[in-house]
Amino acid sequence: MRQMDPVSLSHETTEMLIAVQPTVEEVELVKQETKGGRGELGRAERFVSVLGTVPRLRQRLSCHEITFRLASQGGILYIWVWCLQ
Repeated sequence: MRQMDPVSLSHETTEMLIAVQPTVEEVELVKQETKGGRGELGRAERFVSVLGTVPRLRQRLSCHEITFRLASQGGILYIWVWCLQ
């Protein structure tokens, strides 16, 4: 996820992660509860804990989504540029 590879992190997965990404408060709450160990956490808490380790997650996911959007709209942009010439 740190590399934002479009093969392993699809557009659908990116949209899902944007929708469910934890808030700063949720990450801090999980950090306080664990105090270093992840073994006693449930699946949701482990998910929040792992996502909390990715620097600038919100910005990375937003940029990754934009690259998918631009790729899908590239043909339209090419036609507009061609028409303007």
